[in-house]
Amino acid sequence: ADLDWLRQALSQAGSRVVVLTHVPLDGDVTDFSHSSVDGEAHPILSWGKSLPYAVRYPNAPEIRKIIADSGKVIACIAGHTHWNQASCIDGVAYITVPSLVERVMDAQGHAVPWNGAALIEYDAARDQMSIEVTGQKPVSYRVDPGKKGGGLSIGRGSTPSH
Repeated sequence: ADLDWLRQALSQAGSRVVVLTHVPLDGDVTDFSHSSVDGEAHPILSWGKSLPYAVRYPNAPEIRKIIADSGKVIACIAGHTHWNQASCIDGVAYITVPSLVERVMDAQGHAVPWNGAALIEYDAARDQMSIEVTGQKPVSYRVDPGKKGGGLSIGRGSTPSH
């Protein structure tokens, strides 16, 4: 039912769409049983067991196909993993932004606020979107969907990765 709703909502959209989800849809940083708040992988444990699917949607490939087939989605933006990540799949940008309230360890072993936040701007005349991520790991993204491969470019700060 949710996939039917998504398909219908995208078909009825009269302009560009940004899809916001909690868990990332790209499957890149989420296909393993680890999460990270400091750029390093840490096992996700619950009741002493690893949760290999705790950070992904099992039907993400089908969701991505619906999104790509619509031709209307400029980007999909998520959080959950709490680190910067960007990928482009079938011409759609998939961007994960960090947490505002998470704490990370600094070089001296002190917990400091991540202070992650993202400002998103869309320029309809140019059909471009920019995303400025602030906090401990600042980065900027620009999405130009008319360019080959979705036109995802990454700016200042470290290259998003997990």
